[in-house]
Parts: sequence; structure tokens; C-alpha cells
Amino acid sequence: MLSTIALVVAAAAAGILYLTGLVIYRLYFHPLADYPGPKLAAATVWYEFYYDGIKRGQYTFKIQEMHDKYGPIVRISPEELHCNDPSFIDTLYAGGSVRRDKYEYFASQFGIPQSVFGTVHHNMHRLRRGAMNRFFSKASVTKLEPTIHEKIDKLCRQLLVHAGSHKPLQLNMAFSCFTTDVVTTYAFAKCYDFLEDSSFETNFHSPIVAGTDLGPYIKQFRFIFPLMQSLPDSWVTALNPQMGVYLHFQRDVKAQIRETQAQKNIGKALAKEQNLHATIFHELLESDLPENEKTAARLWQEGQIIIGAGTETTAWILRMQNFSWLQGCCYAAWARV
Repeated sequence: MLSTIALVVAAAAAGILYLTGLVIYRLYFHPLADYPGPKLAAATVWYEFYYDGIKRGQYTFKIQEMHDKYGPIVRISPEELHCNDPSFIDTLYAGGSVRRDKYEYFASQFGIPQSVFGTVHHNMHRLRRGAMNRFFSKASVTKLEPTIHEKIDKLCRQLLVHAGSHKPLQLNMAFSCFTTDVVTTYAFAKCYDFLEDSSFETNFHSPIVAGTDLGPYIKQFRFIFPLMQSLPDSWVTALNPQMGVYLHFQRDVKAQIRETQAQKNIGKALAKEQNLHATIFHELLESDLPENEKTAARLWQEGQIIIGAGTETTAWILRMQNFSWLQGCCYAAWARV
């Protein structure tokens, strides 16, 4: 019994000594030790977690306060500097000849390490990013215009239907349905048809927001995703409803990728029929990427990035814009009803 207690005390003492030594190193001997900033931010990433996790995305505003106090370059975490100086932009966003790996702590936050977003190493990121670049060029998006116009017309008609119901309208949800229908058509040649519902209640808004809210927690606790993915869905939902919604969204994207792999010729047929650029994942499956880069286990992670980046961000921008263009679209749609 005494030996067990002694072992626990020794382990606790060793842990305290390690943490004390780590803090001293970060504050006084770390390569970033001479840069200004809050000592607590330099000592631990829990400082960042408090503002981004507990206070939900407030660290960016706290960083601005740091700049106001300490100047254009501040240390915002043990391993990270933040620069607020336009003259540094060319250095920070250097050309393709400069080799830089991503900051792994940041890239890990959505639990999708094989996606373009989550890829840490420079050469692998360049390979994966290069395979997708052309799908988002101006020429490729121009070819997508007929699909975008079709979805805009449907959005406007459904807005008119909704107006007739005299129910409250959350315009960001309507835009979320619109952007999701466009992006999924382009990505998979299979539209979710969220715009078929004039209430705009069925969409990906909740899971994408849930995933964003979970980011600070995933960065701190890497084991969360593997643990949750090993549990039944009902348990996950009971423990954390947001996590349950997010994992369901991930599984839905996985199903889309598996279906695309099984029917990859459909994308080419659709593109030819509608005079569009071939859909993203059908072309990725036919690309020169190594075969290990075309597995469902990896591509579903790219699918999540494309849907997440192409839906809520775009929907929010539309929500913040002047709506005169939307009024014109609705009048045009009404003339065709």
C-alpha cells in the first residue's frame, strides 16, 4: 500500500517538475521567447482555448487587443506569432518555390488529416491541392453558370412560396440550401435538392456550425474523434448532440464518395449532356493521382472540405450583401410562374 502511494506521489512530483520546466523553457529559452505578448499565452495553449472554445471564437478579437498593446508582432501561443503588418504579406504568402509545412496543431482541428486543409507536409499538400485547383478556376466556374442560374431561379420561386405562407424566414438557411445544391451538384453530380423544401429547414447549416464549434476542442483533445467514431451514434448524440450531428454529416459525405466510386461514369455523362466541366470527384477518380490518394477513406475528407467551404461561407456572404439582385431574380421567377 505504501509503495503504491509513494509511486503515485513520485509520478505527481515528476509531472509537476516537467510542467514547471516546460513553462520556464517556453517563457525564457524558447526561440520565440523574446517576442512580446501575454505571458500566459506564451506558456500554454489553454489561453487560446479559453477564448476560442469556452467563449466561442473570440480569440481573433483578443489578438487585435494584443496588437493594440504590444505592437505589430505578438506571440499568441507557445509556438505561434501573429503579424499585423502589411509589409510582411509577401514574406508570409511566399511563392510556390518556398517550402513550408503547415502548423499541425491548427491543421488538426476538424479531424480530417488527409484533406487538403489538414495536410501538414508541403509536398503532399501541393500534390493534393494541385489535383483540385483547376476545378475552382474562373473558366471552370464559368462553365457551371447554367447550374447556378437554375438553382437561383428555384431559390427565388421558393422564396415567393415561403412569402405566401406568412411564416418567419431565416434567409441564411435559404442561402445555405442554395449553395449546398450548387456545390453537391458540382462535386458529385448528385444534388441534395434542399431547395425542394420552401421552408428551407433541411440543410447542412447545423452540422457545419457544429464542426466549427468543435475545432478548438479537437485541437486540445486529439482522441475525441477516434473515440466518438468507435461509439454507437445514439451514445455520441446523448453525450454531445453537436458531435452526433457532425459525425452524421461525415458519414453522409462518405456515402456520397462511395456512390461516386461505384458510378463514376455518370459524372462524365452529366457533364457532356449539360455542357459542364466534369464533376469534381468523378474527375479526381480518373486523374493522375496515385491510387492510394483515390480511396474512399481519403476522398470523403476532401468532400467534407468542399461542402463545408462552399456552403456556409458562401451563404453568409450572400446574407450580408445588398439584396437588390435577389429582388430582380424573384421578379423574373414570378414572371415565369
